[in-house]
Amino acid sequence: MDMLVLDRLMLLVRLVMLLVQLLHRLDLLVMALHLQLLDLLVLVPRIGSETGGSK
Repeated sequence: MDMLVLDRLMLLVRLVMLLVQLLHRLDLLVMALHLQLLDLLVLVPRIGSETGGSK
């Protein structure tokens, strides 16, 4: 009986650790996408002003 409880507890701990890793990776992905979006927001007006200024 005790071994069964221990096994279930270890399984639960592993699941929680996997969830934490998954959330961490999602967080990194969201941060990377956010940075890329910010780069685009900065680049688009710059490109627009360059093409507008050359005409």
